[in-house]
Amino acid sequence: MSLLTRLSLICFVSLGLLFPRSAFAYSKKQEDRAKLCKEIYQKIARTIQDSRKAPTFNFLYTEYEPVYNAYYDPSNHTINLEEGIYDLADDFGDDSINVLALVLGHELAHFYKDHGWGMAFGTANDNLEISEKIYDLEITAEMRTKMETEADFFGGLFGYLAGYNTLEVGKKFYTKLYDEADLPAHLPGYPDKGDREGIAANSQRMLKELIPVFEAGNYLTVINHFEEASSCYDEVIKTFPSRELYNNSGVCLALEAIPLFEPKDLRFFYPLGLDLSTRLDQGGTKGMTETPEEKRERLMGDARQMLETAVKVDKDYAAGYVNLSLVMSLNNEPELALGYAGKGLKFAEADKNKFLAANAHIARGIAHALSEEEDEATEEFTAAKAGNKNAAEINLAALSNPAGRSPYALSGQASGEKTSAVEETIEDADPSLLEVILDDPTVTEIVRQNDDRPRIKVYGQSDEAYRAVMVKTYGVPRTSIGFLATQPDYAGKSARGIAIGAGMAQVKAAYGTPARECTGIRERFLVYEKARIIFMLDWEDKVTGWILYSN
Repeated sequence: MSLLTRLSLICFVSLGLLFPRSAFAYSKKQEDRAKLCKEIYQKIARTIQDSRKAPTFNFLYTEYEPVYNAYYDPSNHTINLEEGIYDLADDFGDDSINVLALVLGHELAHFYKDHGWGMAFGTANDNLEISEKIYDLEITAEMRTKMETEADFFGGLFGYLAGYNTLEVGKKFYTKLYDEADLPAHLPGYPDKGDREGIAANSQRMLKELIPVFEAGNYLTVINHFEEASSCYDEVIKTFPSRELYNNSGVCLALEAIPLFEPKDLRFFYPLGLDLSTRLDQGGTKGMTETPEEKRERLMGDARQMLETAVKVDKDYAAGYVNLSLVMSLNNEPELALGYAGKGLKFAEADKNKFLAANAHIARGIAHALSEEEDEATEEFTAAKAGNKNAAEINLAALSNPAGRSPYALSGQASGEKTSAVEETIEDADPSLLEVILDDPTVTEIVRQNDDRPRIKVYGQSDEAYRAVMVKTYGVPRTSIGFLATQPDYAGKSARGIAIGAGMAQVKAAYGTPARECTGIRERFLVYEKARIIFMLDWEDKVTGWILYSN
């Protein structure tokens, strides 16, 4: 086999050739293969949470000999998977889906993460010879190697975050690929075979450490531990400086600052980040050496900086602009707020995200109201009803009653939340057993910065049923919070009979009205403080999993 032929067969060709095929009848088996690959592809694309539309997916059927190829083609905005890759994946048995997720995640990484990451990669893989090349790359032929290296790394991450066990299969897959396609260990424009295997091993090690920190940030946000959550996001940013993480960190800082405002300055409801509750905790922690006003200023300044960075990383990032607008209004800068909200609305509408578009209208309405333009504010709040009715109506009521009670004055648990002696467990485990469950955890230490940013340790471990995370904060006072979250394919039920796929109505019938309903860009959370359980739902209001937590 010639080198040119082998190059056409290698997986992950960024600008690969699409070989013409004569028409032939596809078998039912082939059509089922195409359907499965498309489902995996769409799930990973949704998980990446990027405002840009994912490329169109094509499954290329094998007519004669297998072709071991997958590639992103920017000329027609497609990602293409040859059936030969499915044949290779099939040999991995129970891991076949994880291999397909690794390949498809890699190709999506070519589209979403093809620049601005060389330094982080070199740091993560400093024991590999290729890491020395990363710092010296320019826009030359060597950039191809850099792009493939990045895609190898991020492909594993994207697949894992979508619920696939891509961390365990990378090294074995690359070994099999090179053997089956009879590829030489060194190919121009690609990392060497040994480097690709090393990248997979390093990715597995580092992601196992970072993913519990990322998840801890999400979980802490939902239970209103905002400043600790921000510290977790900042730790992950050191390696993955993504727009979502800058956004999440900035939103957490702003939410931490909310209780430090005077009620008269919180006339409206600000739909920041994950939490859209009107029953926010008013007991925000105070710094050891700061007045509430000084702490509020510090938090809001840091929030603004983080959100400005988020929209610099991706200038089309709707959520970043909307949150930045809300922070500007909290800082009493309505003209800037109006401009950022307008950008957020433009990109949210382009992405057909009704929820974000509604929040952009709310942000515009608040900015108009602060500028005493009540007719325009009414128009914006009314427009927001289509995507976020609850928050829109709260702000319309506030606009018509300037002397009314602040939305943030409401507090306490929902009276409709049911009490029960039934103990919540996941596979017979509950958060009180975390010390036993975490027998061989990954441990990440976030170093102390000051009294407001004390040392934090995050412990993580997973099995087939759940993911366990424990966060220990060494401040004053010391705290320890544990979380047990179901895996994406968990087949069991909660103590009151809720399974993955159940609807929101079923959850509320079993558990009552939650203490808080928190809403993110792509999902929502029902927080039951008495039962210490958090249900995660998609935008069709179907349960995707749940989290048990305890102090």
